[in-house]
Amino acid sequence: MAEVADGGLTAWQQLDGQQLFLWLGKMFYGILLTELLTELDPLIKPQYPLSENGQMLGKLQSFYQVFQALRVPIVFEDFTPASVFILEVDAVEDTIPFEYDDDLSTMMFSIKLDNVVLVACLLDNGIIRQAMRRVYEDVQGKALHPVQVAEFKARVYYAAYLFNVVPDYYVRPVKPSDQHLVYDTLIDDVTREIFNPWENSGYAQSLQEMWKRWRLELPEIMRNPAQPLSFLYDEEGMPRTIVSYPEPT
Repeated sequence: MAEVADGGLTAWQQLDGQQLFLWLGKMFYGILLTELLTELDPLIKPQYPLSENGQMLGKLQSFYQVFQALRVPIVFEDFTPASVFILEVDAVEDTIPFEYDDDLSTMMFSIKLDNVVLVACLLDNGIIRQAMRRVYEDVQGKALHPVQVAEFKARVYYAAYLFNVVPDYYVRPVKPSDQHLVYDTLIDDVTREIFNPWENSGYAQSLQEMWKRWRLELPEIMRNPAQPLSFLYDEEGMPRTIVSYPEPT
């Protein structure tokens, strides 16, 4: 993985998806367990303890199943456990060589290594990537301004917040000659919606969090309640190119 990081954007794009998932999963798992252990004797009691989040613990059980691919040969049949996005950052106004942020309750996190940003939701079976397909296609082959990367992240983080199901995983029966396990998956989309309804007010809060560096506040973000502020798209919905922030007037 160190060699991949040294190889830059092209090396990340060519990396096997399962290997990337497991590398990202190792970081997430270590950070999550550290957080849970810290909650046993916290300096300040968190407002929403992870250890008291029943849905989060249910996700962790499912994640632990697919995470076994780290030590046992496993084939994921016709699915990938995660949505991973690989973005390139324009170096002109990119002043931060390393950056990390997460939302452990939704299994979301992102990591920036030089001019590459990896954004991942680790337990959605690739559904968020499908939902974000158009936006992701629009940024391919482009070096994004950091404010645009932050907006892309806000969209993915909010989508993960709306994601309303936990995948189930099943191991196929094993024969004596088998050299690996095969996993199938099932998502219950009959009794519940896969995504809760999108609300611009909630999305705007995600934008505000990601845009802290640029000090963009909710009134400016929500100047048009039907169309929150965007640096990825113009008012006609066409992809934008941002060279500097603030833009020249």
